[in-house]
Amino acid sequence: KIGKPQLLYAAKLFISAMLAFALAESIGLQNPYWAMVTCCVLSNPVSGAVRARATYRFCGTLFAGVLTLGLSAWLSNTPVLLIVAAGLSSSLMLGLSYLDRTPRAYFFQLGAITMMLVAIAYINHPDTMFTMVVTRVTEICLGILAVTLVDSVLFPSSLAPVLRTRLKGWPAVLLPTRQVS
Repeated sequence: KIGKPQLLYAAKLFISAMLAFALAESIGLQNPYWAMVTCCVLSNPVSGAVRARATYRFCGTLFAGVLTLGLSAWLSNTPVLLIVAAGLSSSLMLGLSYLDRTPRAYFFQLGAITMMLVAIAYINHPDTMFTMVVTRVTEICLGILAVTLVDSVLFPSSLAPVLRTRLKGWPAVLLPTRQVS
């Protein structure tokens, strides 16, 4: 059933995605769709979840960008070693994300994805690696800013009312169970 909350969520997602794409396109970024994809991935009906995921996505992308630049500067003359180092680093980050079952795992997931997208895609062009890292971080930041701004300005939502409603319903569910025992 599509109601008012679902329509509001869809409208906020559409506005933030179009804003991010328009900004990325107007700046002239190479892959403006990444800003829009970031909005789609981060968007959530609950405002707190948007902010938490945005923080971890930004930190993971920035960390992987810096790590990729360091590895490519160190191993730019040996592409095979760069592929191995990027693969091992990404595997380690993905492993950590599976071990960490908190929202913080998103940091490791995005770090691994960013490293593979930038390091492996531009392995034969180490001279453009810095530009690609800066572009990727900028595109992700535009998406983060757009979704956070739109979510904060247009009817931010809290999880508190939903939790209160569910907690009020617990006694009705638990009391019959207690009487049976």
